[in-house]
Amino acid sequence: MVVTLRSRGRTIAVLQDDAMRKCFAMGPLPLRIFPAEAEGIYLNVTAPHPMLFVLLRCDEGEAWPTPRHVTVSQNEAARWMDGGEWVESCPLPSPLWDPLRVFALAHYRPERKRRVRRNDPLGILKRSTDEEMGATNDRLARLGKTQTSGARK
Repeated sequence: MVVTLRSRGRTIAVLQDDAMRKCFAMGPLPLRIFPAEAEGIYLNVTAPHPMLFVLLRCDEGEAWPTPRHVTVSQNEAARWMDGGEWVESCPLPSPLWDPLRVFALAHYRPERKRRVRRNDPLGILKRSTDEEMGATNDRLARLGKTQTSGARK
């Protein structure tokens, strides 16, 4: 049984309506992707099971929630959920995999790992091996200081 309804200018086809579940098809809903979301798209399309994320809302007067937005970015879907929105996921249709992978690889640049800088501009406190300890003592001696194991004189 297929029943066609209208909601917010979209056609909703109720495919199944029984005590266990209600299935409906709704369309069209645009899928927009942006370079700023490349990281979330990359994480999704490289996952074992890529997903399509749908934001649902149930406004006053509506019998059931209706899809409002669709994304393939895991980061965007996580932001929606953090904001208290209702987000459902479904498997990403396979015809979208390749174009989304190409997009993600073209736009995603991993963040460079930054080196942790110690507050030691001369590098005289570095002590990891006996050889380096000797070099540290030489540097300290040039500065007019001496270092012994554990205490300064």
